[in-house]
Amino acid sequence: MFQQELLNFTDIISHVMQVYGNNPNMPKFIIKTLLYRQGPGSQFMQETFEKERQVVGAWVDRVIKEGKVDRDVNAEVVRIAFLCLTLLPSMMLDNLKASYGEQGLEEFKQEFAQFAGGMLNYGLKPKSKTLKNKT
Repeated sequence: MFQQELLNFTDIISHVMQVYGNNPNMPKFIIKTLLYRQGPGSQFMQETFEKERQVVGAWVDRVIKEGKVDRDVNAEVVRIAFLCLTLLPSMMLDNLKASYGEQGLEEFKQEFAQFAGGMLNYGLKPKSKTLKNKT
């Protein structure tokens, strides 16, 4: 998070999907725990969700001040979009593998990470003319 350039979301999405691929029950656990809303797992997920909200919010505030992302970016929108873009495909890996085969799945995951990462990077890109004039 403390690098000179904006994060490469393509690499991050690829890495998160690899983690989920190596731990196929993790995305299912996350969804079930969030939906159940009771028990110690639910409390842990809520605490993790809140901590993540704070960390991402602070990062977005910092990179806005540095002019790396658009000043109107909503940190929560970015965070939830990232969650959606990584969690749902990771829950479908068995189905995707059955449809595409092993090689096809790997190609899909690479293309998906590039596409989804590009969407996030585009959404964060500074659009304000006043920011462009200051540099």
